Amino acid sequence: MTGAMLVGCSLKEQPNPDPRAYAGSAADVTLEKALVDNGIKLPEDAGGVRFAVYIGADESFDLTFDTDCDTVPQFLKESSIEGSLKSSVLLPSLVETAGREHGWNIESHREPRGIEDDRLGAVNRSVIVAKSEGNSCKVFVSAIR
Repeated sequence: MTGAMLVGCSLKEQPNPDPRAYAGSAADVTLEKALVDNGIKLPEDAGGVRFAVYIGADESFDLTFDTDCDTVPQFLKESSIEGSLKSSVLLPSLVETAGREHGWNIESHREPRGIEDDRLGAVNRSVIVAKSEGNSCKVFVSAIR
């Protein structure tokens, strides 16, 4: 009698083990890998970091974090994000559309400013920065490649 037994095999996708990952984020992509793949350098003081990576026909990356507003220009520079933050953000934007799934509610934040369609090679990135409490800013990033 011959037989085969599958052990530990499940058709259900495993969750990302990082507690900062949103539900449904690719289980095998770490935050560090996603940051490198999308050319993003987090500020040292970044807090409240949450992210998601979705792999399908395209790969998308969503990221949010809090930082001191004074560090935003350096974040943009170190991430090679060109252009300046515009005071008029056209909604829906790539960030706002992706953020709906994560409950970002960008329109509820003060003074949102954004950069749309920043390209880094094959990666299309968008950023929105909004004021929070005091001199704190909430940063939202979406990228697709």
